[in-house]
Amino acid sequence: MIFLAVSDIVSAIGMIAAAMITAVYGKASVTLHKKRLILIISTFSIILMHIISFIGFSIYNFQRFDNAHSFLRFCSIGVPFFFFQAVRFTIDIYKGKVRKNPDINDSLEFLLFYPRLVIGPVMTYNEHIEMLSDSRQSSEKIGEGLGLFIKGLSKKLLLADTIGLVFSPLYGDVNRDTTLLMSWIIILAFALELFFTVAGYGDMAKGIALCYGFNIPANYKYPLLSGSLSRFGSEWNISVVSWCKSCFSPMLRGNRWQSIIGITAAWVMVGFWYRPELQVIIWCAWLGFWIGLDGYIRNQFKRIPSVIYAIVFFLVTFFGWAFLSADSISDGINMVGLLAGSSTNIFRAQDLYYISQAGIIILIAVYSATGHFDILIERIRRIPAFCAITNILGFIFQILLLLLCIVVLVNNNDIIALQLKGAI
Repeated sequence: MIFLAVSDIVSAIGMIAAAMITAVYGKASVTLHKKRLILIISTFSIILMHIISFIGFSIYNFQRFDNAHSFLRFCSIGVPFFFFQAVRFTIDIYKGKVRKNPDINDSLEFLLFYPRLVIGPVMTYNEHIEMLSDSRQSSEKIGEGLGLFIKGLSKKLLLADTIGLVFSPLYGDVNRDTTLLMSWIIILAFALELFFTVAGYGDMAKGIALCYGFNIPANYKYPLLSGSLSRFGSEWNISVVSWCKSCFSPMLRGNRWQSIIGITAAWVMVGFWYRPELQVIIWCAWLGFWIGLDGYIRNQFKRIPSVIYAIVFFLVTFFGWAFLSADSISDGINMVGLLAGSSTNIFRAQDLYYISQAGIIILIAVYSATGHFDILIERIRRIPAFCAITNILGFIFQILLLLLCIVVLVNNNDIIALQLKGAI
C-alpha cells in the first residue's frame, strides 16, 4: 500500500478504509443480528469509499495529466479490482459461502494481496485460502515467475506502448479524410494496445505471485483474434465476466431470449465496473448481445462453417473497438461509419508513413495475440533433442527483453501515465 500511495495516495487511503470496514464485517458477521441491514450498510460504505477515491483521484491528478487521454487522468490504479472484490467478499459472507469465519488479519491479507491488487484476477476467499495452502516455493517456480513477469512487461512496454506511441494521437481524431485502410489499421492498433496492456499486467501479476509460490489463475488468454465470440466472452477479463454472469445464472439457464438478455446484462455490469460511462456501457452491451446470440446459434445450428463465425466475430469486435476508441458517442459512430466504407478514399500515400513506422511491430503483435507462438515453443520443448537448446535460447531472449524494457523505462518520463493506462 505504501508503493501504491507513492503515485496514488487518495486511492490508497480509500482502499485501506474499505478493507478495514470489510474485515470488521467479516469478523463480526457470525454474531450480528439483522445481517441483511448490516450487509447493505457495509456494501454502501465500500461503494462510497470507491466513489470518494474516484473523485479525489480525479481532482488530484487533473492538472498532472491535463494533456493525457481522458482515461489516463480519471482511472486510479487498482481501484476497480479491489472494490469489486471487496463487494463480492461481503456478499459471499452474507450467503454463507465462506468456509470459516475469517479474522481481521486474514480478511486484510485476502483483500490487499499484492500480486493481484492492481489488475486482478478477482478471487473468492475460499480460492485464496486454497491457493495459500497449496503454495510451494521453489527455484523452478521463481524461474517461471520471473520469465512470466518479463513476458508481461514486454507486452506492456514493447508492444502496447510502442503501438500507442504511433497511433494514440489518431484515436478519436478521425474525419472523412481518413482512408478506409487507415481506419481499419487504427482500430487494429487500438485493440492490440488495449489487449497487450491488460494482458501484460495480468502476466506480471501471475509472475510475481509465482515467485512467492502462489499460483493465481490467469485473467486473460488469447481472445482478441480468436475468431469466436463465445471464446472471446470466456477469455476476456475472465474473473470479472464470470462473476457478473453468475449474478444472472438463473436467466442463463432459461430459453434463448432469457439467456441472451442475461449475458447482455452481465456484460453491462462489466461495463459499469470498467467505468460508469455511457460509451463504455454501450460497448459492453453490444459485445454481450452478440456473445449471447453466438452461443445460442452454435447450439442450434451445428453445420454453419467456421469461416462465417470468424467473419461475424471480426465485424462485431472491430465495430465495437471503433466505438470505444473515440472520445464521444458521436465520434464513435463516425468511426464505425469509416470502417463500413463511408470514407471517400481507400488508400493515400500518407498512410505509408504509419505503416512504415509501426508495420513490423503490429505484425509481431498480431501473431503474439493469436497465442501460436506459445504453442510453437511448447511443441518444440516436447522434443528431447531440442528441449535444452530451447531453454538456453529462451533464457538469453528473456534477458535481452528485460534489458530492452529497462532502456524503455529509463527513457520514458511518464511512468505514472503508463501505470494508469494499464489499470483499466
